[in-house]
Amino acid sequence: MIENKNIVTQKTESGIDPSRAHFSIYTYALAEKEEIDHALAFAKKSTWYTKDTKTKSSLFKNVASILRKKRGVLIQAMLCEVGKNIQEADSEVSEAIDMAEYYARVLEEHQTGQVAPGSVALVVTPWNFPCSIPASGILASLACGYSVIFKPSVEAVLVGYRLLEALYEGGIPKDALQYLMCKDDPQGSYLISHPSVNTVVMTGATGTARHFLQLRSQLKLFAETGGKNSIIVSKLSDRDLAVRDIIHSSFGYSGQKCSACSLVICEEEVYHDKRFLFALRDAARSLKVGTSWDLATKVGPLIHNPSPHLLRAITTLEKGESWLLAPTIDYENQKLISPGIKLGVTKGSFTHQTEFFGPIIGLMCAKNLAEAIDFANATPYGLTAGLHSLDEREQTLWLEKIEAGNCYINRGITGAIVARQPFGGSKASSFGIGMKGGGPNYLLELFQTYEESITPFSFPQQGARSYQYYWETYFSKVHKLCSLVGQDNYLFFRPHPVIYLFLQESDEMQDIALLLACAKTVGTKLILGGTSALQPYGLECTRSIEEFTQRIASTPAARIRALSNPPTSLCEEWAKSMSLLDIAKPLLNGRYELLHFVREISVSYDYHRYGNIMGRID
Repeated sequence: MIENKNIVTQKTESGIDPSRAHFSIYTYALAEKEEIDHALAFAKKSTWYTKDTKTKSSLFKNVASILRKKRGVLIQAMLCEVGKNIQEADSEVSEAIDMAEYYARVLEEHQTGQVAPGSVALVVTPWNFPCSIPASGILASLACGYSVIFKPSVEAVLVGYRLLEALYEGGIPKDALQYLMCKDDPQGSYLISHPSVNTVVMTGATGTARHFLQLRSQLKLFAETGGKNSIIVSKLSDRDLAVRDIIHSSFGYSGQKCSACSLVICEEEVYHDKRFLFALRDAARSLKVGTSWDLATKVGPLIHNPSPHLLRAITTLEKGESWLLAPTIDYENQKLISPGIKLGVTKGSFTHQTEFFGPIIGLMCAKNLAEAIDFANATPYGLTAGLHSLDEREQTLWLEKIEAGNCYINRGITGAIVARQPFGGSKASSFGIGMKGGGPNYLLELFQTYEESITPFSFPQQGARSYQYYWETYFSKVHKLCSLVGQDNYLFFRPHPVIYLFLQESDEMQDIALLLACAKTVGTKLILGGTSALQPYGLECTRSIEEFTQRIASTPAARIRALSNPPTSLCEEWAKSMSLLDIAKPLLNGRYELLHFVREISVSYDYHRYGNIMGRID
């Protein structure tokens, strides 16, 4: 859907049902550079940015209503195109509805944000959540005033189109939202590199985000990427409950979720508990493997034949490993793989470090909880993590030490619910400022916020007061979110420990003073590069650009703040290490500016046990 009409090109591809190998279910047209140029030119002319908050909020509520009516159509598309079973697909439609209604409410609460006229957001989405993730990215971008180009995965063309129909029927104008299908390369690379694209909202592999940055080092990218997620099972856990949650978190949708459990880290007593291992093996073996058309199926087809990493995990045991449950590949359809469970996984091994995106998990043995946390944190990722323990002291220690964006205690680690468990990770699992989808701050990071001009001499003082106020009243607090009887859900913030600040001769002192005030307020350490003019402030300064860049390269997921565009050659060098380059002048309003200095952490804690809520009634 380009320029308010369906475009048919000479180049087409087929959509394949993963449950029925080589069975084509539709054909679709592929855009070339000419269509991409037309779509972007049309998007730049959109008047969507002029819509007021009340209008956008009303349209989003209309969209939610249409999505409810189209639930069956969307479920059918997900079943036949991406191999989801009905339960998984049904939950995803509910999440899309929740996104529409939630962002309508957030819009009504924060009415000051907006983008510049002609701003275009490219929303690039994956096949594993082809309805809810596009709904989130599209609606969030529209809420902020962007004109949107929607590019779904080539494996989820039909679901994307059915979602587009619902958005149009709900009242989203066609000049505000266009649907574009193209090959990833060279057409997709051309689209990412196009100067008319102001912002990219993406969910996908960490490697994809890295590729985007190599194409355009100063790209304003908001990305949720991969995960290598763990569940730690303490000797003080309810082991039967842990088995249930491991099975659901590991093998739901055949493990094809960025949030799926891939590592089970057990304390020694649990790891050597034959009853626990038997229950885990028996539960996994009982899951029916089959096509999404069979209502009894629990482990459906992969979207593709096994990737090289997954194939290695299925067919090869590393040193010290053995099978608790060996997986099998269906002879007639290699996309059907039964669950596999490896024992003897060691720190730093291929199984420990690699995201498989399939129904394979590895068990690790830890001497104690501290070592288990060390194993969990020793991967590049930081998306979801779980702990099974009934001891409050262990729960507190785990929350203090674990490096993940979404934390779950005594429950599964997949299935985040909008507003209840805002979703997003840290480290190599996230790129951008890092606020969570389905949470109170996601729209705020997409807004381009304008402030009234104030006398320069009052900048630092006014900003410092605002930063302190919002730190004390909001960012230092724990926020309860939609808690239920038996389940606590809350959100809190942790300061980024280090931010690399790149300064240039053209930077204004009042802006620098504001950044210093903000960093001091939250407790972030600034390491300076570029001009050495701030050495008298007592901050740590690197001796050269080369040293500054080397330190960034040695810091996983380093964060760089600049007040103006650095030289392109430096941006390209920093992009190689997947560093976040945040180019923005500081805002006086601490509610917005402090978002650059903190990361969000969601916690969901099931404190009940089989109906016993331990005397709690709040």
